[in-house]
Amino acid sequence: MKRIAIVVLLISFLGTCPAQGKNSHHNSPDYPVGNVNGMIFKLNHQYSPHTGDSDFDSLLIEINRTAGGRFQQYIGDICTGFNIPQEKVMMMIYQEKMQPADVFMVLQLVRLSGQPYQKIMKHFRQHKRKGWGAVALSLGFKPGSRKFILLRQDVPYVIWNYAVVWQENHSWNKGSKSKKGSKGKR
Repeated sequence: MKRIAIVVLLISFLGTCPAQGKNSHHNSPDYPVGNVNGMIFKLNHQYSPHTGDSDFDSLLIEINRTAGGRFQQYIGDICTGFNIPQEKVMMMIYQEKMQPADVFMVLQLVRLSGQPYQKIMKHFRQHKRKGWGAVALSLGFKPGSRKFILLRQDVPYVIWNYAVVWQENHSWNKGSKSKKGSKGKR
């Protein structure tokens, strides 16, 4: 009798497990993966940056996926890589509902354009439905231009840790210390 009760209890527990059936978070485009200071972050697994450059898109997709798996570490690394306070990153993620790769792109555009954060965010809000290619173009980063190449190559070193698999399949220069690819007319 005890065994039957345990088996029934076990079967009922397994039947309510969210990893089974159509309620699985893996079937959803976004689900909670990070929790910082009691706030929950949802990673969009169908994230598509639309930069206009398939290699750059794949880099951003991998950064997004990997950062979602190491969320708290990513926040610290992005703060270090761009020398910004954690509160700003937290605001971008929780108030603006940005994905990790979007946070990277905003900060990368701020750093390389010399434009203030507020201006970059305004362009992001206006053009995000069209993708990062439209956002970058609205700020003067034309595909194929030196500025666009720097946007995708001159990545802070700590951020490359989120694109290890991507690096194995691509030959871009990695890290802001590299000078290759940055020659040419300004």
